[in-house]
Amino acid sequence: MDSHVDRLFSQLGYQEGQRWDQWKLLAAFYLVEKKIGKHASTAVGTKIFETMPWPPSVTCLEDALLGIEHAYRASHDASFAEIGGWPVLEQRPGYLKIANATPYPCHLEEGTLAGVCAGFKAQRATYQLLATPKPKREGGLESVYEVKFLPGR
Repeated sequence: MDSHVDRLFSQLGYQEGQRWDQWKLLAAFYLVEKKIGKHASTAVGTKIFETMPWPPSVTCLEDALLGIEHAYRASHDASFAEIGGWPVLEQRPGYLKIANATPYPCHLEEGTLAGVCAGFKAQRATYQLLATPKPKREGGLESVYEVKFLPGR
């Protein structure tokens, strides 16, 4: 799969380490989903976040999930109105309801969530895409997930 993804990114003129226009990045991820498949798109998102080095302040899954919005904002340098985000809708010990309201493909962003959960295996996280509101993959504006996990640090 990596060679297919690399080939698609190459067709769009991607050069590693070089800043890329936002529309090209979005196009590349939509091409991965269209040409290789939804599972490939999810796998790309998972791989990025499962192996990501976390800053020392992130000591548990809850820290990481709460930090997705901040990390997204920092890497995109734009307001929520301009580029969406990852707002937390509900939080209690062992439970988060989080929305993905970015312009990235729904399956890619589900991979983000899967990768973050996989990065904290000891907390045995599970997540579920909620049917209401209608998720992005069905034409909605955001995808909402419930994440359940063992609380702890």
